[in-house]
Amino acid sequence: MQGRSPSSRTTTLTKLIVALPVAVLLGSGIYWYARSAPAGTALGLVEVRRGDLIVKITEPGEVRASQSVTITSRKDGPIVYVVPEGTQVKAGDVVVRFDSTQQEIALSAARVELLSAEAQLRRTQKDVEAQRQKLAAELARLEADSRVAQIELADLKKKPLRDEYEKARLELEKAKVTFEHAAKKRALLPDLVKKGFVTQGTLDEAELNHLAADAGMQAAQFNFAKIAAGATPEELEKATIKLTQTQFAFEKAQVSLKPQLDALEASIERQRADVQRAQNLIEKAKDELERTQLRAPQGGLAVYGTREGGSGKIPAGMMTWAGEGLINLPDMATMVADTEVNEIDIGKVRMGAPVEVRLEAYPGAVFRGTVIKIGTVARLKKNRAGTATSVKVFDLTVQIVEKDPRVKPGLTAILDIIVDQQKDVITVPVSAVTSRGEEHIVFVANGEKIEERTVVLGSSNDQRVVVREGLRRGERLLLEAPPAAR
Repeated sequence: MQGRSPSSRTTTLTKLIVALPVAVLLGSGIYWYARSAPAGTALGLVEVRRGDLIVKITEPGEVRASQSVTITSRKDGPIVYVVPEGTQVKAGDVVVRFDSTQQEIALSAARVELLSAEAQLRRTQKDVEAQRQKLAAELARLEADSRVAQIELADLKKKPLRDEYEKARLELEKAKVTFEHAAKKRALLPDLVKKGFVTQGTLDEAELNHLAADAGMQAAQFNFAKIAAGATPEELEKATIKLTQTQFAFEKAQVSLKPQLDALEASIERQRADVQRAQNLIEKAKDELERTQLRAPQGGLAVYGTREGGSGKIPAGMMTWAGEGLINLPDMATMVADTEVNEIDIGKVRMGAPVEVRLEAYPGAVFRGTVIKIGTVARLKKNRAGTATSVKVFDLTVQIVEKDPRVKPGLTAILDIIVDQQKDVITVPVSAVTSRGEEHIVFVANGEKIEERTVVLGSSNDQRVVVREGLRRGERLLLEAPPAAR
């Protein structure tokens, strides 16, 4: 059945129609033979029986995965490693590796640059923090000076202060008492010196004490008068000038503080930008390094891509270019087989039709399949040399139901597409039916006679045909038409 051409495999009844150049007189002879020939003729007999009829279209095909991912090269360059073909890989596995020397050097340099930038950032942050604290301390000092000058001016305006006034008054009273005591002692001693009761030295000492007490009293009087008089215009003016100067210095420092702080922050931001640039260089270098490795986006069986010239091998050291397909990863979960059906048979095939799939690599194994795609446009069939022939075919895709490790991409398959199934019907061998014009004739062995009988046929395959009308179960037929009827 596999060796038949598409036209010989057709299930139409045209193959049953044989033009017989039979004349009318020959027909009469056949009629006489049918009534008189004994049943014990040497011609073979077959018993009419009921059974199932399966009509198939058999075509060669090739197995592939329904879903497949192609891993393409992302760069130009030589390959240093490739996963062996036929390896079952997992998602994320490295399947191809390119020379990565330059990328590793670039990554190391970027890491060194990052360390340098981070160290410089830390130094800048420390310097900026110290400068910020210095500026804050200077601002606080100027604010304190301004506040002190303000308080001093306010105190001058309040003079005489009660505490100062009382203190000066008490100092003056104390000085007066001291002076009066010294004056009395000085007044008594001259007579005592004359009388010899005290020495001249005692009198001299009393004189000195008197002068000192007088000076102390005059100083206390001056201080009391000064304090009692309050602040002088000169003191108020000096205090006002001092307050103005300290306030100006403080306000100027306040105004200049923000630009200085902004400048300090800008220096930190510049260093942060340098760190970010170094980090970006690292990420770029990592990406470039990762691009030297091609990873499997999904699990599957590694199948080498076909290069120009038909070579499917990818040896280490092979030069490749960006965008070239290197490895196919078919998803083994869903396998299909592709074939083509002759245009005279395509009308019999329907979506969902069952298919028996046989693999040349595993004789005897049969896998269940289903038609999932029928081409809508005919094309010219190509021969083995790739040249188009005059035969028109339609592409057909069959999904293989079983999940079996033996079903692998690229295997050659023989597909029996079941286009019709009839159960419990009367079938006879195709050779037992003869066509005469539009009628179909069988020869029934009835006792010792051969009866010619017209039948109505149904579906057929290469071996048997359904007889819809004209025969009963158990009847016996000639396997071939009698010689006189040929």
